[in-house]
Amino acid sequence: MKTVQTAPQPGEVMVNDLVALPYCADSGSDSTVIPRGVVDEMLALGSTMNISPLAEPIEAVVAGGSIVRCHDTVTVDIVLQTAAGTVHLRER
Repeated sequence: MKTVQTAPQPGEVMVNDLVALPYCADSGSDSTVIPRGVVDEMLALGSTMNISPLAEPIEAVVAGGSIVRCHDTVTVDIVLQTAAGTVHLRER
């Protein structure tokens, strides 16, 4: 599912230059949800991230229709591959 590599493949995003994850392009989402296990894995790999608790937990509908409850916010760097080339984003 996720791998450590140097560049994202089509349909993947590279998070903090450490972990590649699948993504759903043009989902219409207002935010990005990253599983806490992935955040913990990146921290274990030496990534530095500022994790802050949300004032109130929020529920988000993720790809596939599942509902997850989010308790924290984190800012990460995201790299994705598009037809126009590589795009670097900073997500919160």
